[in-house]
Amino acid sequence: MNRVIRNKILVQEIINRGICSSQKELGVLLGYENESYFSQIMTGLKTPKNFITKIKSLLPGLNEDWLLNGRGDMFGTPIESNVIVEGNGNAVGNNSINTATNSQLVAEITAQRRFAEKIQADSKEQIDRLLGIIEKLSNH
Repeated sequence: MNRVIRNKILVQEIINRGICSSQKELGVLLGYENESYFSQIMTGLKTPKNFITKIKSLLPGLNEDWLLNGRGDMFGTPIESNVIVEGNGNAVGNNSINTATNSQLVAEITAQRRFAEKIQADSKEQIDRLLGIIEKLSNH
């Protein structure tokens, strides 16, 4: 997943949590009054040194490595795993996800589902507009 997509997921997560209602509002909230400059940050063209610090003030558990490089999960909480494989190939031990991680996974999956639904709705709306234009052109 590229940086632009990660930034879109990040913005959607912040909107889903009710921190702000749009990317533009997020930019203002983070102190980026210039909408064009903030858009360049979101598309990866600009990376101010304090951007991560500002974002983490809104989402303290955010995994920096996920945001910058796409490694790990969005919130970076490791899965606990103490599995030992016996000689017969059977796994024994603790292979569980702690409760905090489970809630974070549910929140991230929910955010991604909402994001996917929005993209799907936006795409349908765009296709409908294009079909309308084509119909108008063909009627002339």
